[in-house]
Amino acid sequence: MRDLNQYINNFDNLPFETTQARYRRKSFLLNIEGLPTFKNVLEVGCGESSVFEFKEFDNCLIVEPISEFISRLKGRINYNGIRFQNSTLEEFSTNEKFDLIVASCILHEIEDPTRFLNSIFDKLADGGYLYIDVPNARSLHRFFAVATGFLPDIYAETTTQNNMQQSTDVFDKAKLKLILKKCGFKVNRIGGYFLKPFHHARMQHLVDQGIFSDSDLDGLYKIAENMQDFESEIFAICKKDD
Repeated sequence: MRDLNQYINNFDNLPFETTQARYRRKSFLLNIEGLPTFKNVLEVGCGESSVFEFKEFDNCLIVEPISEFISRLKGRINYNGIRFQNSTLEEFSTNEKFDLIVASCILHEIEDPTRFLNSIFDKLADGGYLYIDVPNARSLHRFFAVATGFLPDIYAETTTQNNMQQSTDVFDKAKLKLILKKCGFKVNRIGGYFLKPFHHARMQHLVDQGIFSDSDLDGLYKIAENMQDFESEIFAICKKDD
């Protein structure tokens, strides 16, 4: 069983995650453009930052198992209409159906990804969408870690995975697509964002030393478009057919 108190402490001290989350959010907002207008939206695991802080929907629900994250979000959220459920998604029972479910940077932390995705599928309305993103096993920084002897292979467990008590399951685009299709989703699009040359701690050091400026980081986000398959994180936009 995960030690949630230790998880929160490690999360708060995780280097570079604030920056990574900024580009994760940018990718989400860009990628849902052109999709249908969503009214009833569920976010799974808000963590330190919710998508509802940056985009409004008519009916918003957050399902988050860590009460501390809910308390922090309630203290700074900038508009009303958000409901909170302090539980895991699998333990949350509801007859409500959602037009969009957002599961950002959480699948790799789940002990049973298939059960988790089945729970999402059950809660989606017919024709509803799932937006999901996860770290990429084929990220450039993992290949660099193998080349320099820090990892035996790109799918090996990293220090961050161990500290954050994450599953040893690591996804690449093919593996993510496969599990989504097995759980009944139609995968409309799969892609990635932000090229990260080094692990989180080294990236944070480069930022702190002024070696990587904001414009450099923006460049790493932009250049990922031309270096597909090596992005630091991958996303999928899926649909539950009518």
